[in-house]
Amino acid sequence: MQFEKYTTDCGAPLYVLPMPHAQSVAAGVLVNAGTRDEDWQPNGAGIPRQAGLAHAFEHMMFQGNSKFGSSAEVSAFLEGVGGATNAFTGKEMTFFYNVLPAFHAERGPVHLYHLLSEPLIRPENIVTEMKNVVEEIKMYYDMPDMLVDIIFNEAVYGKHPLGKGELGLADAVSAFTRDDFLEYREKFYHPGNFTFLVVGKIEPAKALEGFNALFKEPSCKTRNVRPEVQTIQGSQSTRYVCKDIEQVNLCLGGAIGPANARSTKALKLFETMISGGMSFPLFQEVRDKLGLCYTVRAELIPWSDRGIMIIFAGTDHKRWRETVGAISDVVQKSTRDAALFYRAKELVIGRTALKFESPLGIISNTAQTTSFEGSPKSSEEIIREIESISLEEVTEAAEQYLRPENFVQAFVGPKDFQP
Repeated sequence: MQFEKYTTDCGAPLYVLPMPHAQSVAAGVLVNAGTRDEDWQPNGAGIPRQAGLAHAFEHMMFQGNSKFGSSAEVSAFLEGVGGATNAFTGKEMTFFYNVLPAFHAERGPVHLYHLLSEPLIRPENIVTEMKNVVEEIKMYYDMPDMLVDIIFNEAVYGKHPLGKGELGLADAVSAFTRDDFLEYREKFYHPGNFTFLVVGKIEPAKALEGFNALFKEPSCKTRNVRPEVQTIQGSQSTRYVCKDIEQVNLCLGGAIGPANARSTKALKLFETMISGGMSFPLFQEVRDKLGLCYTVRAELIPWSDRGIMIIFAGTDHKRWRETVGAISDVVQKSTRDAALFYRAKELVIGRTALKFESPLGIISNTAQTTSFEGSPKSSEEIIREIESISLEEVTEAAEQYLRPENFVQAFVGPKDFQP
């Protein structure tokens, strides 16, 4: 199966992956704008003026438009026939998508068009929805495993644009006005900054027809281009926060290279080598053999100029040093393990095949690849790329970016905790 590329009447590219055997169709609009594009210069009150605007704008898109006047109507148009809609905001992208039974596929582009092109952004909705976003921020800060991820990112990235948190700051979010949203929309939400994706039981010509019927007018605006920032300033080797909890939640790791670098693709495979499942080293060594934690995992998050590698664990506050040591040992011992390398390859190839079973699964996973590489990849292309990675590349990348002695460390621990 290969994605087929078309150019819509509005100028935005459309990628279609036909799946005749499927029973559903997923459609999405990838917007080339995210948290790092926000203006965090302080306003008169000293608050970064757009801190969280990208994510808050995503929320406002679901609060009613010229066709679907309320949030209930926005959702009911799809839910009434068994479909669903969602969106997510990242540091460099925002993705709006839906999934429908194939016999109602025509509703997908209609929903996306009215969602993005004709939002009402009513002041009364802003007041209510920003309260909800503030509660979302509070929720994350109340969850130790989420909070440690936030402070780890802040410690790693420092003053780098990627150090901006996706949710923003509660004080900034509470102060957003209609003018703030209109300014952001004018700058980033136009066909020159869109990529359309469709996956499922649909003829490509029909998908193109659906988008052309709605997204008609070409944009005179060009795609958002942000400067690469390789240098990281203001990072910290250790950060910690104390709360009224019993466990120590910790993150270890650091910044890595760009999303498209071979080293990053090699480290993505290394992530699986140490954290592929219950039979892989982090789980086996740190949890099953030593009984140090209930949860331990690794995650690589790619971004255009500097990605990040995170290893998380939650452990007893008296055993956090032992946990850090055990994780470090796993990293060091795994970098040259050929048997582990080939096991990880087989696992990733198998999971890739499974991800391409579902239109919704495909479109959700394809958005990030499209954002970084300019176009989506088929399962065959992804598998060929995985197969091309050598153990030597993995070893070299791990030794360059994941030396335990250079790890950034972040902790959320009990009130008397001090690393």
